[in-house]
Amino acid sequence: MRKLAILIMIFCFIFSTIPAMANEGESDLIIWDLLLARPIGLIGIGIGTSVFLISLPFTLPSKSVKSAGKKLVIDPFNYTFKRKLGHELL
Repeated sequence: MRKLAILIMIFCFIFSTIPAMANEGESDLIIWDLLLARPIGLIGIGIGTSVFLISLPFTLPSKSVKSAGKKLVIDPFNYTFKRKLGHELL
């Protein structure tokens, strides 16, 4: 969990300059998205899936499997694969 927090902080630091680059054109955002955000999204899917599987013994009795699956697996998947290139980076 600590590694995930560090990964999220690095991601935020890198993309904190994106609004300043918005005037340079959409192509710069697409390049950043393609080279950095999508690979980090893939890593997030792997980490989220692992955490989801580890959390199953705790989420099954509390009947929160659906919400845990959405936050840990579905949301990172949608961010990585279903989002338009260069849009909604944060």
